[in-house]
Amino acid sequence: GNRRRQAMSRLLKWDGSEMEPITELALRFCRILFSTWTKHVVVAGALTVGMPKSPTMSRLMIGVGAASYVWRVFCSHAGGHRYFAHLSFRTSQWFELLMAVTVQCSASNENIVYWINFHEHHHKTCETEDDIHSPWHNGLLAVQTQDSSNRLVTTQEGIDRLFRRDLLQHRFLNDLIWLRNNQMTLKVLEHAAWALGGWDSFFWGCCVPNVLHFHAIRLTNSAAHMWGYKPYIAQFQPECKATNNWWVALFNGGEGWHNNHHAFMGSCRHGFMWWEFDWVYIILKGAARLGLVWD
Repeated sequence: GNRRRQAMSRLLKWDGSEMEPITELALRFCRILFSTWTKHVVVAGALTVGMPKSPTMSRLMIGVGAASYVWRVFCSHAGGHRYFAHLSFRTSQWFELLMAVTVQCSASNENIVYWINFHEHHHKTCETEDDIHSPWHNGLLAVQTQDSSNRLVTTQEGIDRLFRRDLLQHRFLNDLIWLRNNQMTLKVLEHAAWALGGWDSFFWGCCVPNVLHFHAIRLTNSAAHMWGYKPYIAQFQPECKATNNWWVALFNGGEGWHNNHHAFMGSCRHGFMWWEFDWVYIILKGAARLGLVWD
């Protein structure tokens, strides 16, 4: 009803403005401490000038880092993008939660509510001045380093868009909003869990994958809108310059076949040709065999 709509709108628009000053100060400190930019400094320092204890380049730790990176990319692109933003497949509530929590803990404070609301705006305004992701209007460096953590649903248009998609009736939306509003708590828990394994675990399991993931998800809207081939015309915006870029696709799980995606947004498969390697889709096919995803 209308009362529920108003309550949801307040939750979606929540920006922490009602917090006590000391709480707000602590939250800002945590955002800096646990930000991806801090991890950039840690990784750069460890790999160049050295840290008090340099991370060990063991096969085990490199394997842990690779697994952490693949899982983060999968949850961002299969979960945040292909599932929450485009509803291109179906899954269970617990698997939704698992993907959503991973996205909330990963690079640059990405949040599911952001994916659901503003990603549709990107498709409809692609390569126009209103497109916050366009490298043609905002510059390649700006898009590649963009932090979308504070782009929350703050307009009535955004609320209405969520209602039109029936997402406020979604069985999981209350949990998604809770995740968004308690994002920093999740980040603290994630960092503490990796730190329990020692410096090597924290460096290879958390810092390195977060930095790589940060740039992987942004390459889609930077490099894959500038270099590559364009076999299709995009939906909504024929002027869209999204391209198919093989090295972006290899790095970020198949999202580099971005021209395909802008032309066929509802497809959970981004690589259409045999040479268009889409490893997120391959993992989804494996998950389908296990009954984790369907349709």
